[in-house]
Amino acid sequence: MKYKTGDEPGAGRYRCDNCGYVVRITSDAEALPACPNCGHHEFTKLEDGPNARAGSKSGALPAPQGPR
Repeated sequence: MKYKTGDEPGAGRYRCDNCGYVVRITSDAEALPACPNCGHHEFTKLEDGPNARAGSKSGALPAPQGPR
């Protein structure tokens, strides 16, 4: 489902339709902001999963970095 800046879509993760940045809304009364990465105003709600992470383009956690 599509949402726009200012909508109160409920808690969850929303991906910017322009750049893919993921915004997390933590309250049902919180409004969607403009994308903090590119300023775009349209989002798609994502399903929550075990690797969900706000503030990323992929929503996935980075690979662990070990000693070389």
